[in-house]
Amino acid sequence: MRKFLTIALVAILAFMITACGGNSPAPVPQQQPTTPPLTSETGTADNNAADAVAAPLEIDPVVYAEGQWLWEEFYELATAMAADSNNDLFFMAFRAHLNRHGEWFEQFTNGEFADFEAMSYFERFLWVDTYLRMAEAMYNSTYIENADRFRQFTIGAQITAINRQCEDTAAAYEALMMWQYDYMIAYHSVFNFITDMSHRDSMDADFNPITRAEEAAAAEQELIEQELQEIADEVDEP
Repeated sequence: MRKFLTIALVAILAFMITACGGNSPAPVPQQQPTTPPLTSETGTADNNAADAVAAPLEIDPVVYAEGQWLWEEFYELATAMAADSNNDLFFMAFRAHLNRHGEWFEQFTNGEFADFEAMSYFERFLWVDTYLRMAEAMYNSTYIENADRFRQFTIGAQITAINRQCEDTAAAYEALMMWQYDYMIAYHSVFNFITDMSHRDSMDADFNPITRAEEAAAAEQELIEQELQEIADEVDEP
């Protein structure tokens, strides 16, 4: 019986290591967070465990604990995915957008472009698709006024791309980003799990992203109407 249990335990560990990835982890920009257990019925962080978590400013400990758990789950799967050489092309694709993503890094972290350029492709992936893309959308996107449009237009392409490499990682990514969306709506900020700080705390930014999105959408609609009117005026001219 003891021999059977030992064999089963080894098999389980082997599956966890090789799922969508290789045997050795890729380099990472931070140490792994410690997260509370989840309840079996709701899938949300246990209140007693969450209360013990030292949450950053302006975030409920239960909300923070759930986000930390989702981050750790995604981070573990993404690390395994990065360790698999079959996924090299996916991560190398981030070099094609170095300038744009580097500008985001400078704008939303006050960091240096050279620091972003020096990162591995995996590190850029973590920065861009778990934080910088959300911060850019918060400032500039007209697709964050509801969750469905956010999922479709802000993270939809990323979910599809990750899903081609590993379905489990894509599912974990979507869950983390929808937590991020709820956080953005509730706190008017984006959370950076790499630094364990919110955008507002790290950049001293204070505004309502939904109001900004609605204003941008209204301005865009006004511009379209002006262009249509100009076309109509040209048609009416003798």
